[in-house]
Amino acid sequence: MPRRRTNELVLLPRKAVLLLVKAYQRTLSPDHGLFAYKHPYGYCKYFPTCSDYTYQAVGKFGVVRGGIKSAKRILKCNPHSQGGYDPVDLNK
Repeated sequence: MPRRRTNELVLLPRKAVLLLVKAYQRTLSPDHGLFAYKHPYGYCKYFPTCSDYTYQAVGKFGVVRGGIKSAKRILKCNPHSQGGYDPVDLNK
């Protein structure tokens, strides 16, 4: 029984970050949130969107590695980038 409780405590930061990302998506995100109707074809130039990418990366790699991958992705999103399909690399 103590082993299971330890696993739950280790996963708590990951679950908290995933909850924050979902809250962002449902409220402030221009692609997923309350104002998504203003952008019927999407706002983000990448697929999946940066918030979806963050959710997948943190879910797969944890808060630290997933956060680093997400930060790199967000930094790539600038006016000079092409955008396109950029999935989370699950092998690295």
